[in-house]
Amino acid sequence: MSTAIEVDDAPAAVDQQEEQDILDSVMGGTDEKPQKPQFDVLRRVQSGPMGKEFRSIPIPPHRLTPLKKEWLKIYTPLVEHLHLQVRMNVKRKTVEIRTCKETTDSGALQKGADFVRAFSLGFEIASFSFHV
Repeated sequence: MSTAIEVDDAPAAVDQQEEQDILDSVMGGTDEKPQKPQFDVLRRVQSGPMGKEFRSIPIPPHRLTPLKKEWLKIYTPLVEHLHLQVRMNVKRKTVEIRTCKETTDSGALQKGADFVRAFSLGFEIASFSFHV
């Protein structure tokens, strides 16, 4: 006893327009371009001076001497471009960075910390660029 499934070999001929309508209804596609969403204008959450934030970046012992030699090259962009307060704590072997009332960029502290951290890992100062 064998079981065989019979299938209609000749389905009704469907013209291309009907086929496209079926595909559009299934896939949700139409020839019309989708409307772009309309959003309100973004406003700064905090305008003006930032609150006091603080970061302390540890410096490995083998990078202390290069840090002392290149201190002005590290200190200058942090203070002049990012408007941060910076100091080297020799006793704790860290560079301490904090925001002040002149700091307006919300990412300035992170940029400054990344800059000092990269130097502490051995990157050269010439390879850095600030985009404020």
